[in-house]
Amino acid sequence: MGKDWFGIIKGKLLEDKYITALLLVFILGAIFDVAWLKAETLPPGWDESLHLTKSLDYYNILINPGLGMISNLIQVDNYYPPFYHFSTVLSYFLFGTSMHAAILINIFYFGILLFSAYGIGKHLYNKETGLLAAAFLSLYPSIVGMRRFYLIEVALIATVALSIYMLLLSDHFRNRKYSIAFGISCAVSILTKWTAAFFIIGPLGFVLYESFIKNGSFIKRSAKKTCIHCGKEITGKGIIQGKNSFCSSNCKNLWKKGQKKHTDNINLTPGSNILLMGAAALFLSLIWYAPHISEVYRTIVWGNEFWGTTEGQPEVFTFQSLVFYTISLINSQISFIFFIVFLLGLIFALRSRLRSGYFLLSWIAVPYIVMTLMRHKNDRYTIASIAAVALISAFWISSLDNKKTKAILVSVILLAGGLQLFTLSRGIDYAGDFRIKTSLGNIDLYSDEVYGTRPPTNQDWKVENALDSIMADAETNPRMYGRMGYIGVVPDMPYTNGLTFGYYSYMKKLPFNVVSVPYFESLDPFVQNFLNFDYLVLKTGENAGVSRKKLLDDMNEYFNRHNSSYLLVAKFPLPDNSELSVYRNTFIPK
Repeated sequence: MGKDWFGIIKGKLLEDKYITALLLVFILGAIFDVAWLKAETLPPGWDESLHLTKSLDYYNILINPGLGMISNLIQVDNYYPPFYHFSTVLSYFLFGTSMHAAILINIFYFGILLFSAYGIGKHLYNKETGLLAAAFLSLYPSIVGMRRFYLIEVALIATVALSIYMLLLSDHFRNRKYSIAFGISCAVSILTKWTAAFFIIGPLGFVLYESFIKNGSFIKRSAKKTCIHCGKEITGKGIIQGKNSFCSSNCKNLWKKGQKKHTDNINLTPGSNILLMGAAALFLSLIWYAPHISEVYRTIVWGNEFWGTTEGQPEVFTFQSLVFYTISLINSQISFIFFIVFLLGLIFALRSRLRSGYFLLSWIAVPYIVMTLMRHKNDRYTIASIAAVALISAFWISSLDNKKTKAILVSVILLAGGLQLFTLSRGIDYAGDFRIKTSLGNIDLYSDEVYGTRPPTNQDWKVENALDSIMADAETNPRMYGRMGYIGVVPDMPYTNGLTFGYYSYMKKLPFNVVSVPYFESLDPFVQNFLNFDYLVLKTGENAGVSRKKLLDDMNEYFNRHNSSYLLVAKFPLPDNSELSVYRNTFIPK
C-alpha cells in the first residue's frame, strides 16, 4: 500500500517539473515566513488587533458549544464577514491561541493563491505561464509582506483567484461540478470580504457574454464557425486542421503551443448549471449577509466619507484619485521592477487581442474603476487583482519564441525581484535613492518597506506588562468588587492603542472592557466618563499615529489638570524613548 501511494505521488507530482517547482516556491515562502515570525516580537496594530479579536470570538464559541451556537457564530460581527476569522480557528486548534498562530493561516492561503494562479495560467495558456505567474506572486513585496500580518486581504486574494480558476474550469458552465464549485468559491470569497464581488463580476460577465450572447441563446447553438483559439468568427475560408478551425496561422500556432486547449463553442445548455451556481452562491453567502446587509451598507457609506476625509485622501473625480491605485500598484503592491514587466505584458495583451487577455483585464479594470470612484482609498483595496497582474506579466514572456532570450529575461527579472526582497529583508533601503517626486505623490523605482518585507523587529512595547500590572493591582482595588472593569487607553499609536490592549486583554481572559478613548471623537465624552474608568493608560511623546493629534493633546492636558483621583500604578519605558503609564482611579462612588 505504501509503495503504491509513493508511486502515485511520484507519478503525479514529482515527475511533473512544473508542479515540483511550484511546490518548491511554496515551501520556500512558508519557511521564510515561519522564520520571520519566530524573530518578530511587535504586538499587532489597529486593524490586526481588531481582526485577531474577532477570530478569538469564533474560537471561543466553537470550544464552548451549546444551544444557539450557530446564531452566536453569525452574530459575532455586523460588518466583517466571518470566513477569514472563522478559518483561523484551524490554526488555533493546531498551534494555540497566539498572534503568530493566527498569522500562520496565511501560509495556507498563500498555497491556494499559488496553485490557483498556476491553474489559471495553465488553463488559459500553458504550464510555463502558470508557473512564472506563481513565481512573480511569490516575489511581489505586498504578497510577501502581508502574509506576515493578520489581514483579511491575504485570504481575499487567494479566494478570488480560486473562484476565477473554478469559473474557467466550469467551461462556460457546461461542467456541472465546476459550475457548483465556482458558486461555492464565489460565496467563500464574498464571505471573506464584500469587495470580492467587484473582482469576480468582470470575469463572470465575460464568460456569460461568451456563453449566451456571443455564441447563441440558452438553447440554440450558434451556427457561426469560430476560431478555436481566439473565438473570432471565421468569415473566410480560414485554416482547418482535423476537426479544428482557425482564423489565422498565428492562432493555429498559438493553440498548438498549448496556449488554449478547449473550444468555446457551446455544445450543452448551461442554463441549469448557472442556476445551480447562483443558488449555491446565494444560499451560502446569505446565511451571514441576510441579517447584516443593512449594517454593512450603512458602515460602508459612513466609512467611505468619514475615513476618506479624516485621512486626507483625494476627492473623487480628481487626477490624484484617478491615478491613486496605479501609484499603489507601483509603490505598494508589485514594485516598479515588476510594474515594467506588467506594462509590457499589458501592451502585448492589447495588441494581440486574445480573449484570454481581455478576460484577465476585466479582473483588473472593474475593481479599479469602482475603488477609484470611492472616496476612502487604501493600497490594499485593489490588491485582489494581483494574480491577473502576474498572469499578464508572465504570458508575454512565455510567448517569446527564442528560448535563450526567454531564459535570460526570466533570470534577470527573478534575480532583480529576489535582490529587492533580500535588501528589504536586511533593512537596506534604496527607495530614497531611486525616488521620483511628483505632484501626485512619490514613485519609488526601488521598493520601499511594505508590511513585513522589513527585517523582523525585536521590540517590547509593554502592552502585556501594563495589563499584568493592572490585573495585579485589581486584586486589592476596592472599585472592582468582582465586576467587569473598564480600562481607558488614551494613546492611538500603532502598538499602543485601545484595539491592541483590547486584543491582549481578551486573549488573557481579563475581567476588563478596554475602551479606545480617541474613538470618542471629541473631548466632551472623555470628560463625562473621566471618573468611570477604573484604569487609564497614557503615553508621553507622540500619541496620534493616524489622526486626532489635537484631540489627544487635549485629553492629555485635561488629565494632567484633573488627575487628583488617579494614582500611578506602573510606568514602563518604550522603544521610542517615551513612557507608558498606568493609573488607577481611586474615586469610590457612594
